[in-house]
Amino acid sequence: MRINSLSVLLLKILGCNKNLFYNIILLMHKIIVAIDGFSSCGKSTMAKELALEVGYIYVDSGAMYRAVSLFCIQSGLMTDSEIKVGELEKKIESSKY
Repeated sequence: MRINSLSVLLLKILGCNKNLFYNIILLMHKIIVAIDGFSSCGKSTMAKELALEVGYIYVDSGAMYRAVSLFCIQSGLMTDSEIKVGELEKKIESSKY
């Protein structure tokens, strides 16, 4: 990320460290990094290390998809050809605390 003079001034005014500053900028610009590749090639390992190094938030989207799929199967919301999206939304809403 290129830091311009306004960014440096903001960094000094906020008195925050570089990683916090980068996260603020990323939130403002909504930068998302996606890593694609073959199964078991180290995508998650690399993504976790990269996120730690640059101070990003790591989200394992594959685990989220698997969790939602398992929930759908166990709840009878998924067949071979469809997902009952409306019922899924209701179940998710009713499970919020």
